[in-house]
Amino acid sequence: MRRRAPSAREAPFALSHRIKGGERLAAVNAAAAAAKLRPGMAVADARALCPFLTLEERAPEADSATLAAIADWCGRFTPLVALDAPDGVMLDVTGAAQLFGGEAALLDEIVRRLDAQGFRARTALAPGPALARALARFGKERLIPPALPPREIAAIAARLPLEALAPPEPAKTRLARAGLRCVGDLLARPRAPLAARLGQETLAKLDALLCRSRDPIAPRFPAPAFVAERRFPDGLTQIADIETTLERLAEDLRAPLERHGVGARQLEAGFYRVDGDVKRLSVGTSRPLRDPKRIFGLLRERLGRLAEEGLDTGYGFDVLRLCAVVVEPLGEEQREFARENLELHPSPREWNSGKTTDTPCNPPRCEISRSADAAPIPPLYGEGGARSATGGVSALRELTARQRMNRVEITAPTPKNYCPHEPPPDPASPGHPPRKGEGFEPRDSTLFGQRSATHASRPEGRLQGEDGNDADIADLVDRLGARLGTRRVLRVQPQERHAPEAAVRAAPAAYAAPAEETKKFAPLARPLRLFERPEPIDAMALAPDGPPMRFRWRRALHETAAFEGPERIAPPWWQAPQNSLTRDYYNVVDKEGRRFWLYREGAPGHDTVFARWFVHGLY
Repeated sequence: MRRRAPSAREAPFALSHRIKGGERLAAVNAAAAAAKLRPGMAVADARALCPFLTLEERAPEADSATLAAIADWCGRFTPLVALDAPDGVMLDVTGAAQLFGGEAALLDEIVRRLDAQGFRARTALAPGPALARALARFGKERLIPPALPPREIAAIAARLPLEALAPPEPAKTRLARAGLRCVGDLLARPRAPLAARLGQETLAKLDALLCRSRDPIAPRFPAPAFVAERRFPDGLTQIADIETTLERLAEDLRAPLERHGVGARQLEAGFYRVDGDVKRLSVGTSRPLRDPKRIFGLLRERLGRLAEEGLDTGYGFDVLRLCAVVVEPLGEEQREFARENLELHPSPREWNSGKTTDTPCNPPRCEISRSADAAPIPPLYGEGGARSATGGVSALRELTARQRMNRVEITAPTPKNYCPHEPPPDPASPGHPPRKGEGFEPRDSTLFGQRSATHASRPEGRLQGEDGNDADIADLVDRLGARLGTRRVLRVQPQERHAPEAAVRAAPAAYAAPAEETKKFAPLARPLRLFERPEPIDAMALAPDGPPMRFRWRRALHETAAFEGPERIAPPWWQAPQNSLTRDYYNVVDKEGRRFWLYREGAPGHDTVFARWFVHGLY
């Protein structure tokens, strides 16, 4: 209310609500409190004391939303922020106060920033959350040092009223009847009689108030595993500046991820606006990531979507934070050598000595050295998995003498009669050098023989990324997930079900396991295209349990030229309906070369008398 009408901040103002059929005050501002108004007073009595009182009806939903927004804004000071309803926010600033110039400076900054937004706040910092809550509402002390002796903490708590203890209603009534007014009255009495009269819950709250026990807080958001942030004296309003900052934050996040051997699976970028508004961007990945370029690419996709919808920067963002919310183990990546992109150069020893034995028809030899205590060898490929011959040359030239212990020599295969300085002859002429992959005689075939076998085993048309895995597919899934949402990008996930219609399901591609990790139960090849409902056909077979010799489907007659099968699939007895029948599947090729996937429903002489035929899919 005060934010919408700044001119009325100093006027008496109160919120009212209805309790048991009567209107009573729910909250008052400082001016109304100076006029001797207090929460719980009847509205009629309040108007009699202060005729110029401004009243508004309390809106609990709006109060909760405002308190949640304040809690989100307080995330700029610490990620551990919890709601202390109905009118408080609890912050765990352990280890964070030094970033703001100390504990007193932190409290001053919180009060100053909230006052600039139109909120009047009371703050307190104490070793325990219960004492901080009580001091912020009822005490005069703002800052209790963490190393304060327990006796002095008890002296501070003794001056607080019993309302600071927040006892249960039965205990509160007994305390009022006994004439006890402050916490010191309880501390002056034996503990055993208090436990008998007030209950253990009241004593537990008393121990929490004295910091003898510490109740944990429940943060609104889980604490991220790793955080990188940048603060600015002036807010950022341009999208280009925001993208540049996100790119630097991704670079800052890489070092702690590498140090702990993990990669990010869930990332969240927080944008804290000068006027208190907070925006968050969350992106998920299909595998652990710590490459800054890939992380920034996902964030840019998500930020571009918000920019299209209209990103309101307001007065600018003065705090940008990038968090790795969910992480998973990620080992060191070993990039492969690419035979087609590996450029041969002299060994580091020959480069350093200035002696080379290069001749036009004697290509130099690659020599890579590594010792146990040596620094890591720079990768031969560029960032992001892009293979670069130039990068490989630079890496080889930067090897030092320390890295030549435990030498491993890798010699590239050379074709017969090959000279790198002569133009390639005509392939049609006799004696021409063999084509790629033909006629090579490697001196050391261990590495390149394994590489060739890997390429030979990889199916044609499969997207290939670095390290021979599906990095390209994973990058595509991540980009689509950042643009559309991870739950909207699906892949077919095999299931441990024998029935074809239940053998796969659509699952989020970012969280589904790769298909090759799932066992395959089908002994025969199955078509990629299945009908949603199998279509009946008229089939003729030589034997009741034999394959169809001809069949009619969609008014067209098909003669069987070849078949494979049967593959019998029985219904699961533990969950199938009583009228479920056994299926015998056949791969059938007609005389025109078209392939069908047919099945006979029911085994003649076993579970049915007359079997029916269906076409379930096409190849």
